[in-house]
Amino acid sequence: MDLLVIGLGNPGRKYENNRHNVGYKVVELLSRELDLSYKKRFLKPYLYCYSEYKGNRIVLVKPLTYMNLSGNIFPDLLKKFKMKRENLLVLCDNLDLPPGRCKFKLKGSPAAHNGLKSISGVLESSEYMRIFIGIGHPGHRDLVRDYVIGDPDEQEWPLYGDSYRACAKAVLEICDDKLDKVMNELNRKKPS
Repeated sequence: MDLLVIGLGNPGRKYENNRHNVGYKVVELLSRELDLSYKKRFLKPYLYCYSEYKGNRIVLVKPLTYMNLSGNIFPDLLKKFKMKRENLLVLCDNLDLPPGRCKFKLKGSPAAHNGLKSISGVLESSEYMRIFIGIGHPGHRDLVRDYVIGDPDEQEWPLYGDSYRACAKAVLEICDDKLDKVMNELNRKKPS
Protein backbone atom coordinates (compact mmCIF):
# COMPACT_ATOMS: atom_id res chain seq x y z
CA MET A 1 0.00 0.00 0.00
CA ASP A 2 1.39 3.43 -0.94
CA LEU A 3 1.46 5.62 2.16
CA LEU A 4 1.51 9.35 2.80
CA VAL A 5 2.66 9.53 6.43
CA ILE A 6 2.20 12.82 8.27
CA GLY A 7 3.92 13.23 11.63
CA LEU A 8 2.14 16.01 13.49
CA GLY A 9 4.03 18.52 15.60
CA ASN A 10 4.95 22.16 15.96
CA PRO A 11 7.98 23.50 14.06
CA GLY A 12 11.00 25.10 15.70
CA ARG A 13 13.58 24.28 18.36
CA LYS A 14 11.35 25.60 21.13
CA TYR A 15 8.92 22.72 20.58
CA GLU A 16 11.39 20.06 19.43
CA ASN A 17 10.99 17.61 22.33
CA ASN A 18 7.45 18.51 23.39
CA ARG A 19 4.86 15.81 23.97
CA HIS A 20 2.84 17.33 21.10
CA ASN A 21 5.71 16.51 18.70
CA VAL A 22 5.67 12.72 18.99
CA GLY A 23 4.46 12.45 15.36
CA TYR A 24 7.53 14.37 14.22
CA LYS A 25 9.76 12.04 16.24
CA VAL A 26 8.39 8.94 14.54
CA VAL A 27 8.82 10.25 10.99
CA GLU A 28 12.34 11.38 11.92
CA LEU A 29 13.11 7.86 13.16
CA LEU A 30 11.67 6.35 9.97
CA SER A 31 13.68 8.69 7.75
CA ARG A 32 16.87 7.64 9.56
CA GLU A 33 15.98 3.93 9.26
CA LEU A 34 15.28 4.34 5.53
CA ASP A 35 18.34 6.61 5.08
CA LEU A 36 16.31 9.49 3.66
CA SER A 37 16.93 13.24 3.72
CA TYR A 38 14.16 15.81 3.96
CA LYS A 39 13.46 18.33 1.20
CA LYS A 40 11.31 21.43 1.16
CA ARG A 41 9.12 22.53 -1.74
CA PHE A 42 9.43 26.20 -2.62
CA LEU A 43 6.86 28.26 -0.67
CA LYS A 44 5.21 25.11 0.73
CA PRO A 45 4.97 24.73 4.53
CA TYR A 46 6.21 21.16 4.91
CA LEU A 47 9.31 18.98 4.72
CA TYR A 48 9.14 15.63 2.93
CA CYS A 49 11.17 12.62 1.88
CA TYR A 50 10.15 9.45 0.10
CA SER A 51 11.28 6.01 -0.88
CA GLU A 52 10.08 2.61 -2.05
CA TYR A 53 9.45 0.00 0.60
CA LYS A 54 8.69 -3.57 -0.50
CA GLY A 55 7.36 -2.33 -3.83
CA ASN A 56 5.23 0.45 -2.35
CA ARG A 57 5.83 4.16 -2.16
CA ILE A 58 6.21 5.72 1.30
CA VAL A 59 6.25 9.51 1.73
CA LEU A 60 7.18 10.99 5.12
CA VAL A 61 6.02 14.53 5.91
CA LYS A 62 6.66 17.03 8.69
CA PRO A 63 4.27 20.01 8.50
CA LEU A 64 5.88 23.41 9.11
CA THR A 65 2.56 24.88 10.15
CA TYR A 66 1.53 24.94 13.79
CA MET A 67 -0.60 22.04 15.01
CA ASN A 68 -3.96 23.79 14.64
CA LEU A 69 -3.19 24.54 10.96
CA SER A 70 -1.96 21.04 10.03
CA GLY A 71 -4.72 20.54 7.46
CA ASN A 72 -3.53 23.43 5.30
CA ILE A 73 -0.85 21.30 3.62
CA PHE A 74 -3.15 18.51 2.46
CA PRO A 75 -4.51 19.80 -0.85
CA ASP A 76 -0.96 20.33 -2.13
CA LEU A 77 0.39 17.07 -0.65
CA LEU A 78 -2.32 14.85 -2.10
CA LYS A 79 -1.90 16.45 -5.52
CA LYS A 80 1.91 16.39 -5.56
CA PHE A 81 2.22 12.75 -4.52
CA LYS A 82 -0.92 11.58 -6.37
CA MET A 83 -2.34 10.02 -3.23
CA LYS A 84 -5.90 9.56 -2.03
CA ARG A 85 -7.37 9.86 1.43
CA GLU A 86 -7.13 6.04 1.73
CA ASN A 87 -3.33 6.34 1.56
CA LEU A 88 -3.13 8.86 4.37
CA LEU A 89 -1.67 7.90 7.76
CA VAL A 90 -1.47 10.57 10.47
CA LEU A 91 0.77 10.11 13.53
CA CYS A 92 -0.17 12.19 16.56
CA ASP A 93 -0.19 12.43 20.35
CA ASN A 94 -3.03 11.16 22.52
CA LEU A 95 -3.79 12.25 26.09
CA ASP A 96 -5.94 9.18 26.83
CA LEU A 97 -3.10 6.69 26.31
CA PRO A 98 -0.23 6.42 28.77
CA PRO A 99 3.35 6.98 27.55
CA GLY A 100 4.61 3.82 25.85
CA ARG A 101 1.23 2.87 24.36
CA CYS A 102 0.13 3.36 20.75
CA LYS A 103 -3.20 2.73 19.06
CA PHE A 104 -4.09 2.29 15.38
CA LYS A 105 -7.45 3.41 13.99
CA LEU A 106 -8.74 3.25 10.43
CA LYS A 107 -10.96 6.31 10.96
CA GLY A 108 -12.73 8.23 13.69
CA SER A 109 -13.59 11.55 15.21
CA PRO A 110 -10.84 14.14 15.72
CA ALA A 111 -12.18 14.59 19.29
CA ALA A 112 -10.31 17.46 20.95
CA HIS A 113 -7.09 17.14 18.92
CA ASN A 114 -6.56 20.44 17.07
CA GLY A 115 -4.31 18.91 14.42
CA LEU A 116 -6.87 16.24 13.55
CA LYS A 117 -9.68 18.82 13.59
CA SER A 118 -7.76 20.89 11.06
CA ILE A 119 -7.06 17.88 8.82
CA SER A 120 -10.64 16.59 8.98
CA GLY A 121 -11.94 20.08 8.22
CA VAL A 122 -9.79 20.48 5.11
CA LEU A 123 -10.48 16.93 3.90
CA GLU A 124 -14.16 17.25 4.84
CA SER A 125 -13.84 13.75 6.26
CA SER A 126 -12.44 11.88 9.26
CA GLU A 127 -12.00 8.71 7.23
CA TYR A 128 -8.22 8.36 7.22
CA MET A 129 -5.82 6.16 9.15
CA ARG A 130 -4.09 7.36 12.25
CA ILE A 131 -1.72 6.07 14.90
CA PHE A 132 -2.09 7.63 18.31
CA ILE A 133 1.02 7.83 20.47
CA GLY A 134 0.31 7.98 24.18
CA ILE A 135 1.53 10.94 26.20
CA GLY A 136 -0.64 10.52 29.31
CA HIS A 137 -2.86 13.17 30.89
CA PRO A 138 -1.84 15.87 33.39
CA GLY A 139 -4.94 15.18 35.50
CA HIS A 140 -7.02 18.29 34.87
CA ARG A 141 -8.14 19.86 31.59
CA ASP A 142 -6.85 23.31 32.62
CA LEU A 143 -3.32 21.83 32.63
CA VAL A 144 -3.51 20.25 29.16
CA ARG A 145 -2.16 23.15 27.06
CA ASP A 146 1.06 23.55 29.04
CA TYR A 147 1.40 19.78 29.38
CA VAL A 148 1.30 19.00 25.64
CA ILE A 149 3.83 21.73 24.81
CA GLY A 150 6.03 20.58 27.70
CA ASP A 151 8.82 18.01 27.49
CA PRO A 152 8.45 14.53 29.00
CA ASP A 153 10.29 14.05 32.28
CA GLU A 154 13.37 11.87 32.59
CA GLN A 155 11.48 8.76 33.72
CA GLU A 156 9.15 8.97 30.69
CA TRP A 157 11.84 9.12 27.98
CA PRO A 158 12.39 5.33 27.73
CA LEU A 159 8.62 4.83 27.32
CA TYR A 160 8.53 7.41 24.54
CA GLY A 161 11.45 5.71 22.79
CA ASP A 162 9.59 2.38 22.98
CA SER A 163 6.46 3.90 21.43
CA TYR A 164 8.45 5.62 18.65
CA ARG A 165 10.02 2.29 17.66
CA ALA A 166 6.69 0.42 17.84
CA CYS A 167 5.01 3.12 15.77
CA ALA A 168 7.79 3.18 13.14
CA LYS A 169 7.55 -0.61 12.81
CA ALA A 170 3.77 -0.35 12.45
CA VAL A 171 4.07 2.25 9.66
CA LEU A 172 6.29 -0.09 7.64
CA GLU A 173 3.90 -2.99 8.24
CA ILE A 174 0.95 -0.88 7.05
CA CYS A 175 2.94 -0.04 3.92
CA ASP A 176 3.43 -3.82 3.53
CA ASP A 177 -0.40 -4.33 3.76
CA LYS A 178 -0.31 -5.93 7.21
CA LEU A 179 -3.17 -3.90 8.71
CA ASP A 180 -4.53 -6.75 10.83
CA LYS A 181 -1.10 -7.41 12.33
CA VAL A 182 -0.71 -3.73 13.21
CA MET A 183 -4.19 -3.59 14.71
CA ASN A 184 -3.47 -6.66 16.87
CA GLU A 185 -0.02 -5.55 18.01
CA LEU A 186 -0.70 -1.88 18.73
CA ASN A 187 -4.21 -2.11 20.08
CA ARG A 188 -3.84 -4.96 22.53
CA LYS A 189 -3.46 -3.87 26.13
CA LYS A 190 -0.06 -4.39 27.67
CA PRO A 191 -0.06 -6.80 30.60
CA SER A 192 0.06 -5.07 33.99
